[in-house]
Amino acid sequence: MKIKNIILPVLLLTLVFFGCKQEPEGKKELDRKGRLYERMENHIKAVFEHYGDKIEWWDVCNEVVDHDVYTNGGARRDSKYTEIMEESGLTGMDRYEYVLKAFQWARKYADKYGEPGKVKLYLTDYGIERPFSGQTPGSKQSAFSDLVDWLIEKGAPIDGVGFQGHFRLYDHPVEQISEGIDLFAEKEGIMVQICELDFSIFGNDKGEGNLTVMPPENLPTRLADLANTYGVFFDMFQEKYTEGKLDLVTLWGLADGHSWLNNHPVAGRIDYPLLFDRDYEPKAAYDKVFGGARTFPIGAAVPGGNAYTSSFAEPPAQKDNNALSPESLQHDLLTHFDFYAAENEMKPENLLPASEGGAYRWVNADQLVDYAEANGKKLRGHVLIWHSQTPAWFFE
Repeated sequence: MKIKNIILPVLLLTLVFFGCKQEPEGKKELDRKGRLYERMENHIKAVFEHYGDKIEWWDVCNEVVDHDVYTNGGARRDSKYTEIMEESGLTGMDRYEYVLKAFQWARKYADKYGEPGKVKLYLTDYGIERPFSGQTPGSKQSAFSDLVDWLIEKGAPIDGVGFQGHFRLYDHPVEQISEGIDLFAEKEGIMVQICELDFSIFGNDKGEGNLTVMPPENLPTRLADLANTYGVFFDMFQEKYTEGKLDLVTLWGLADGHSWLNNHPVAGRIDYPLLFDRDYEPKAAYDKVFGGARTFPIGAAVPGGNAYTSSFAEPPAQKDNNALSPESLQHDLLTHFDFYAAENEMKPENLLPASEGGAYRWVNADQLVDYAEANGKKLRGHVLIWHSQTPAWFFE
């Protein structure tokens, strides 16, 4: 046993480094995990080598817990990461080994290429802010909470968790979100962020799950309710910030016409989730967010030059989608926010080479970093490791 414990790490290092293809048949699953870990570490290293500590908060991993099935640790079933962990023989909570590794590499290279400890590392997901029920006993919130506890026990350098915050106007009571923030902020060393906030005006509880257009006679009331909801939530966020439980809030977009909630989750839907309308004018919700005594940072996800981001926008907004362009009607809206996050430009498929061994594609992400630096704004990075929007070769 002692001999194996000594030989195995050396063998794995050799296989990964030399790309050995002569391994025994029974070792293929382990080799696939080795290749994945090599790629993960190389990607994380490349990002921090390129940006150092210019980006002060990073989503290290996003959406790693399953939406419906929480047994056996609740690892996301449709994730290639979970598949590879299971192929290597890992079960239960140990299937999150790749998450632990990602945080370790992120801390290592963030500190190597920037001021040690300056970059804060977050684990983010949706549906964790309150205990939704799924197909098995428990909730996604409880499964995610167990994962955070497991990471803390393993010594992961995790600084906090992020609630995505894609809320529906009437379906997410502020009291439940407040309790969710309290739940995670009680954990050792954990801060909470709201990292993708928007409010759909369509409510499932009102039977509107399949509606595409809000009836015109209902729209004024919905927009008034939207403004009041933003006000109530941001009052609560201020309380949590004052209590040292929450450190920032990110709005997921700038203007309604460019929101990802158009055409989602129903094709043809027209939604109104953000602070600026389709004419790029501030809505009543804007006054509720910025009119109060807010002392915490409020940021926004910035649509950039990436083609996938443009697909969110409605015509004719698609041609005006890059908010970093001075000609864009969104451009002036950037001045209202304290920090920026890239809506899509820093996701793996937009930075990683198109094929393994190729050149990284920094151009669109660099535009945001350069703009933020030039205008004295901070940055939040989204995302280093994600099961989605990652090139297929990364998992081969």
